Amino acid sequence: TPSCICSPARGALLTGRMAIRWGGAGATWHGTAFGAGANGGLPASEHTIGTELRSLGYATAMAGKWHLGQAAGHTPRDHGFDRFLGIPFSTDMGSSAWQLSDALPLPLLANESIAEQPADIGALTATYLSFSREFVLSAARRAQPWFLFVSFHQPHVPLAPSPRFCNRSAAGSYGDTLLEMDEAIGELGRIVSEAGAARSTLTLFASDNGPWVEMAPAAGSAGPLRGGKFTTYEGGTCRAPCRPAA
Repeated sequence: TPSCICSPARGALLTGRMAIRWGGAGATWHGTAFGAGANGGLPASEHTIGTELRSLGYATAMAGKWHLGQAAGHTPRDHGFDRFLGIPFSTDMGSSAWQLSDALPLPLLANESIAEQPADIGALTATYLSFSREFVLSAARRAQPWFLFVSFHQPHVPLAPSPRFCNRSAAGSYGDTLLEMDEAIGELGRIVSEAGAARSTLTLFASDNGPWVEMAPAAGSAGPLRGGKFTTYEGGTCRAPCRPAA
């Protein structure tokens, strides 16, 4: 990936442009990622994959972590997504049952409206799957091509596996969240098959950066690779996986 932190990497993923070209790095970039109080975000002048596919007649939707700005003009629906269900930033940037703080309660947004506050982090994966199923099957019934971007919050801290996955892994809560995300990815594949689109859908798996090693063991490990999130060593950015699957 082109960055070792969330917002610049996500902007590059969606636009196909290095962060320094859209203002997410360089002399005008101050800070790390767009926080809960950010007034800015991905510029309106940028075209995302959602923007381009919507212009070609695709139905577009996003579920999960956006982290490219929550002020007017910088939301997912301002950048090519017809529908959005998710949290506008990281789950550690708002107060919740999993991380109490002085910050405002963590919001779950449906488009620009608050659907739940504080968000039930442990239920987010199932919530995103339900949203994804409805979107994909609805587009299939209309015989409309579709693009779905699912951006899981897990395994970002605070870790919150759903009750069904708690204590399922020998790797603690981190492993539990990976098991849940793995099953969710399989369920997304089954949804695509149910829509009759398994042979005509390109699925892309990607990560925005490496593990937050300072939070270990709650944030995983880079194994033999040097560094992690916030570093430009191979453990932080260069080898974040990206794998297409037919």
